[in-house]
Amino acid sequence: MENFPMKRFWSASRFGMAALACIALLGGCASVTPMDYRGEKPSLKLEQYFNGPLTADGIVFNRAGKVVKRFHVDMVGVWHGDEGTLTENFTYSNGAKQVRVW
Repeated sequence: MENFPMKRFWSASRFGMAALACIALLGGCASVTPMDYRGEKPSLKLEQYFNGPLTADGIVFNRAGKVVKRFHVDMVGVWHGDEGTLTENFTYSNGAKQVRVW
């Protein structure tokens, strides 16, 4: 029975270390707002960036980090005053096509 207080100490220590680790990990989930970037240069002006034709290429990974799909996107942004429409035409590596309008 001599080890009982020592076992309780190590059990409490492990619990405390686990709690600190959880707090540290959750601290990385703090939210970021657009205001955090207001002073950054160059500034992003959506009306300029998404105006006219654009292209993009991308990769889709699974949870293990393996590439499962690649894609190419042809986009066209059109603005009427303060309202814009972005039309995206996706072509995937497996031949599938998809259109998205925002």
